[in-house]
Amino acid sequence: MATERDKMVSGGRYDPRDPELEAARIRARGLLSRLNAGTEQGGVERHGLLRDLLGTIGAGSWIEPPFFCDYGTQITLGERVFFNFNCVVLDPAPVHIGDDVLIGPAVQLLTASHPLNAAQRRQGREQGMPVTIEADVRLGGGVIVCPGVPDRARVGSRSGECGHRGSAGRRARRGQSLSGTAAPRSLRHLLARKEIHDEIPAEERMDEDLTGMSHAQLIDEVRKLRRGIRAHRDSSGHGLCWHHPALWGLLPEKGDPVPTVPEWPEFIRGCVRYRQSLDQQAPGAPRSAEPYQS
Repeated sequence: MATERDKMVSGGRYDPRDPELEAARIRARGLLSRLNAGTEQGGVERHGLLRDLLGTIGAGSWIEPPFFCDYGTQITLGERVFFNFNCVVLDPAPVHIGDDVLIGPAVQLLTASHPLNAAQRRQGREQGMPVTIEADVRLGGGVIVCPGVPDRARVGSRSGECGHRGSAGRRARRGQSLSGTAAPRSLRHLLARKEIHDEIPAEERMDEDLTGMSHAQLIDEVRKLRRGIRAHRDSSGHGLCWHHPALWGLLPEKGDPVPTVPEWPEFIRGCVRYRQSLDQQAPGAPRSAEPYQS
């Protein structure tokens, strides 16, 4: 049977009050207390504390205290990674940081998430989604990286990268040079910036509501979609009115990919029946006599 820790590291919903997880957090806080209080520590001693705290730490990597995390063991640092002062990493899910990453002061890397449904939140369950910072990234001071985000960009101070469960964390764009007076570019998830919003394909923007949905909400959306497809498919009274294999192919019950085409009289009866169904479903809808354009 899976433990709460197994559920946590695999991305499932878990109970953070589990004794094993509480003990792991207490262990991390003990190491953090020594790391953050030891103003006179030498490099060897501090690096030893980081090795004990973190999952892995590559050669030449360094974290300036104070530093804060949940477990530490979920954090892996490549080589020559630098964290400036006062950074926070919430790591119920893995946090992977590549080589030569520079992280400014007060940056937050957050893998922890909670159900959007209030009743589910009251049950006390949490969930984590990994965060990956690829090689050669610079995160400026105050950046917040939210759950489920892979990131390959230079990001200016006080920017943010926000992902949600199910979003898969859209990959960030590369920023411009920070030299001179050039303004740093935020990540693609900051849709308030029109220059960034316009780079996202229109079909993705239309479906952005899905990224904020819970698993249960997504299932409900799929069921509604299937009901609508079936109602459209069956509205004529026989198997073909508008031939739409791509749409019907979204259903689990697969039909013959080569339809049985009705003869013209039956097809016209089906079209009439479909038009009658519109009168029933939308009796108040506007009518148009505009000629059909093939």
